[in-house]
Amino acid sequence: MHQQITDLSENLAIQMDFQEQQNAEFIQRITEFEQMVENGSVNGDQSKADADVCSLERYSNMSVFERGGSLTKPVRRAVIVWENYHDWSSPAFKGRVIDSSQLRKLLNTSTQSELAFSRIYRVMREFDKNTSEKYKYIDSRNKGKLLIKYYK
Repeated sequence: MHQQITDLSENLAIQMDFQEQQNAEFIQRITEFEQMVENGSVNGDQSKADADVCSLERYSNMSVFERGGSLTKPVRRAVIVWENYHDWSSPAFKGRVIDSSQLRKLLNTSTQSELAFSRIYRVMREFDKNTSEKYKYIDSRNKGKLLIKYYK
């Protein structure tokens, strides 16, 4: 029992050190960005280009280790949906669509877990929040909850 407590204490200390390091790196990035803004080295065109790239696309370029430390579970799952959207969705009029029940089956298989629908809805809302206006989360009485990508 004493050994288990010691092991848990060591694991907690390691996790706390890692979190402190992550926080320090984040603060460093903010400081660097603030300095860039003050120096005028942030290009307006670059900012517009960055705005065109959605958050989930940026997150998908992170390593799995970085995602685990800095993203919430719904956002991590939304990144999985982002990475597989084209394969998981079905063609629809002027776009592609994926419904909540289909998404639940696919996410459960992908994450090897059993997610409740409430968690799937959270993932869908995070997906909508972190993507461009081409993607929409729709709650329809007839069709249920859907993620839709519109082609323009």
